[in-house]
Formats: sequence, C-alpha cells, structure tokens
Amino acid sequence: MATGVPFLGFVFTPGRVRLKREPVRRFMRRMRRYQREFAEGALSVNRLTASVQSWVAHAAYGQTYRLRTALLSNLVFSRAS
Repeated sequence: MATGVPFLGFVFTPGRVRLKREPVRRFMRRMRRYQREFAEGALSVNRLTASVQSWVAHAAYGQTYRLRTALLSNLVFSRAS
C-alpha cells in the first residue's frame, strides 16, 4: 500500500512508522491546558511528568525524534507569582 496502514495513532508503511497529526495536536492542546493548570497550582509536578513521559514513550515507537525534540524544546512550565 502506498498510503500505509493507520493503527493506534501511527501510519505504518514499509520501512517507516510515522505519527499521525491528530495525536500531536491533542498533545499540544493538553500541554497548553497543563501550562495554565501548573501556573495556577492545580497540577502537580508528578502528574505533569507522568503525562509527558507517557506521550514521549508512545511517540517514540515511530520515527519521531526531531518532532519530539521540537515540541518539547518549546514547552515551559512555571508557577504564577
């Protein structure tokens, strides 16, 4: 198949596994929400860390090193003063 087989948020083609766009969009929406919640003190560091590590582990099944690096380098979490 030229277009690949979609499965669990990935598209599998011969020799390549790519992450679909929708899981990336959901992750970024969740991270924006988490940034607000973390700033307000409504989100713990442990919960934030677990969520990010979970998504990174899922995304790592595909060929996503540059994607993960780009997305994670732009994330900043800080508490509101």
